[in-house]
Amino acid sequence: MNAYLAFYGEYWNCLLTPEDHWHEVGENTADCRNCQAAEEAAKMSQFETACWNWYMGNVNQFTFDGGLLPEFFRSLRLKGAIRSMFLSALNSIYQTFERIKFEKIRAVQEQ
Repeated sequence: MNAYLAFYGEYWNCLLTPEDHWHEVGENTADCRNCQAAEEAAKMSQFETACWNWYMGNVNQFTFDGGLLPEFFRSLRLKGAIRSMFLSALNSIYQTFERIKFEKIRAVQEQ
């Protein structure tokens, strides 16, 4: 899961529909963040995709501030190795976003 690649820089919608995201025939797409995100997403396993989707659907400032996140997680009723793997994946996603946030702050301070 290369969330770092998908979300570094200014925010953009990496889930554009084909109608909204297109390139001219022969256009170089090496610098297209949407294409990069799609390539990375295609490499993800079903488990990684499920973790990513759960995180993006449930983890936000409101769920943190409102104390809702623990209940959302408990409602999954995960046990044993699956629970550990899921928590590890969520932690990796969280750490990636924290690293991005830190790097953005540092970039602004260096200007």
